[in-house]
Amino acid sequence: MNLDLINFKIKESKKILILPSQPADLDCICSALVMKWYVMQVKNSYNSIEENEDGYIGVDEENWVRIYSFFQIPDKLKLFPEISQIEQKYLENVDIPMYDLIIGVDGNGYDRFLTNGYQKYFSQNDLKHKFIVFDHHQLESNVDFLDEYYVSEPEASSTTLVLYKNLFKNLEITPRIATFLYTGISSDTGNFKWNLNSETLKIAGELLHKGADYLEATNVKIPVKEIDFTVWAIQHTKYFPEIKTTLLSINKSHYDELDEIFGDKWDFKDLDRHYKNTFCKLVEGYDYYFILKEDKKNNNVRVAWRVRDLPEKEIDFIHLIQNLGYEAGGHQNSGGARAFNVYIDDVWNKIKNQITIEMS
Repeated sequence: MNLDLINFKIKESKKILILPSQPADLDCICSALVMKWYVMQVKNSYNSIEENEDGYIGVDEENWVRIYSFFQIPDKLKLFPEISQIEQKYLENVDIPMYDLIIGVDGNGYDRFLTNGYQKYFSQNDLKHKFIVFDHHQLESNVDFLDEYYVSEPEASSTTLVLYKNLFKNLEITPRIATFLYTGISSDTGNFKWNLNSETLKIAGELLHKGADYLEATNVKIPVKEIDFTVWAIQHTKYFPEIKTTLLSINKSHYDELDEIFGDKWDFKDLDRHYKNTFCKLVEGYDYYFILKEDKKNNNVRVAWRVRDLPEKEIDFIHLIQNLGYEAGGHQNSGGARAFNVYIDDVWNKIKNQITIEMS
């Protein structure tokens, strides 16, 4: 990474937009907040962002740097008052061309920042000279970020960790910024239960030394509906001991029941998060966990997977699923995929067969 080049681009830009990715989580939210702080340091505007008497970052009045999210941020993630600085917007209501610079955090494709409909308004070629991206996922195969403005470390546990290493490590940061950075790392490791390495723990320790409030950073509550969905999901989980794999398959026949229990738009509320974070990776004798969801109104299928940190056999699920002809990305032990114009059972049978081959 050429830090001088990135800082020069920030200094030269008069209007800057920061975009967290989808789906919203504490890593992308906190990455956006600390990125705003960093941008304002680079622009020599420190007086506008000193901590006030409540210990919070003051909101700049000039509005030359904004944080927008084109995706819903669940209430359970609003741990900090500063999250109100992230403005919820519809893409069609924002004049993207007015911004000299767009900084995307925690996403590996333009659609992760701008929704799937961004190409109705601008092409990748229109965007790539405006974008700086910080991330820790595998790059989507059809994305064209400029190399000099794309900073990603797929082996890193979180994007906040990537930001700390590349931007913040040698800066004098406030305890509030340290708390945000620590929160992103803690969240993306399940409070230090997965995706761990010595670097993650070392940096977490440095942030605690710099004043991070670890109690506030981990003060995430689990909504009752997520608990209820987890109960439903466990009841519908299938077990394949011969390949050490579990499957939660949600097809069209389940939607009436789920709509009645959890509301008409339950599938857009991330209700499976607790299931992923508690059930997945914890069942004795099972190393791989799959969730397949059939779209309600068509034959597209969404795939998510989780892998125990010490599986009997390492399987590269990103490449395995890509080799089946489906879009896939994320992390080795935690990722997602999309399959279009297919039946859910066909998708699972292909994945199952490939796991069987890998395990043999």
